[in-house]
Amino acid sequence: MKQQFKRTSSDFSSQGFTLTELLVVIIIMALLAAMSLPALLGQAAKARESSAKTAMGLVNRAQARYRSEKNQFADSFDALAVGAGLGGNTTANTELYKYTLATTDIRSNATIMAEPNNTADRSFTGGTLFYTNTANQPVVMSRICESDEPNVGLPPLVQIGSLGLDCPTDYHQF
Repeated sequence: MKQQFKRTSSDFSSQGFTLTELLVVIIIMALLAAMSLPALLGQAAKARESSAKTAMGLVNRAQARYRSEKNQFADSFDALAVGAGLGGNTTANTELYKYTLATTDIRSNATIMAEPNNTADRSFTGGTLFYTNTANQPVVMSRICESDEPNVGLPPLVQIGSLGLDCPTDYHQF
């Protein structure tokens, strides 16, 4: 007569996972982590760059306001009083970026440049331009340009073109 053996639930619980099963799970987890890590690191760079974009926008709006009140652009961060850690004469250092304010003609234009402290971050350049349009109305125009690649170093000035402010080579408007 044949004997039949039945497994009880206690037999399964004491058996556990095999080494192969554990290795498969670990390999799958490693692959998922490897796929998500670059995306997470990219988000950190975007967050740092977002702070620069915000500061650049604050300065451009403050320059437009200053120009409408005083008939010229400000030549220092202190004159603009924008906060956000931007104070001083023509340069301001924050934890993430070094900002430089440049005015070639305080009656017609002002430029702000953001130089990253981290080599993985992009540079920014921007400016505010005052001109009189064809209907003889005053116009204040602002633009911010972002480097195409991560770039350490002082970015070039925004260029004044026939239609206002143009982004320099290797930069694009965002």
